[in-house]
Amino acid sequence: MFSQTTVVKKKMYYNMRVKTLQRNKADLLFRLETEKAVLQADPKNRMHKLFSAIKDVSINANFNDLY
Repeated sequence: MFSQTTVVKKKMYYNMRVKTLQRNKADLLFRLETEKAVLQADPKNRMHKLFSAIKDVSINANFNDLY
């Protein structure tokens, strides 16, 4: 009787530990994906601004060549 109760308690404890680890893993993965998106967005924005500036310079150079 006592050993069965102990086994049930240990199973509950370890199941609880597994669920806690799964929640922590899910939280870490979510934070990782969020940080990854932020870090990837910055270079994309900088590249977009750079290409826009290059395009503006080339348009202005062509415009100045005409007049």
